[in-house]
Amino acid sequence: MLLQVIPEYRQQEWDSENNNYVGIFHFRFWRFGQWMDVVIDDLLPTCDNELLCTQSSVQNEFWIPFVEKAYAKYVKNNHVIFISSLNSVLD
Repeated sequence: MLLQVIPEYRQQEWDSENNNYVGIFHFRFWRFGQWMDVVIDDLLPTCDNELLCTQSSVQNEFWIPFVEKAYAKYVKNNHVIFISSLNSVLD
């Protein structure tokens, strides 16, 4: 399942030898029978150099907070779409 949520994860990893890191990540979430794509940047919320989100016990592992950020973006976008659709129906 993780390979479905984080497609082509090896291509998204930071690789100092190939210098292919671009600072964005691609995730997918299953909703209503189809995969929905979400792209996020690599910025994570911090306070005093501490992450303000879920984190791994491994210090240099960031896939967990990135999945959390992508899901938050996905939920927010769907909420906005729902409210917009509801407003157009009520008008």
